[in-house]
Amino acid sequence: GVVEAATLNTTEYDGVLTNSAPVIHPSRILSFAERVDYAVGAYAQSLTTADINGDGRLDIVTSNSDNKTVSVLFN
Repeated sequence: GVVEAATLNTTEYDGVLTNSAPVIHPSRILSFAERVDYAVGAYAQSLTTADINGDGRLDIVTSNSDNKTVSVLFN
């Protein structure tokens, strides 16, 4: 599907760190569908989109500072 909006959400609740990339997919009636959270690496600090696997659709990539990795969410 089409990714309409994506953002990073790195929040600590009562000592538990949650790392996610909330993604909103468009619905067919000119409004957004429900938000979907996808797990990414610890302390994700950058987010970009690119066609990583060459299928013509944008994938989401985050850089994760805690373990110096990247997360790829294929679309």
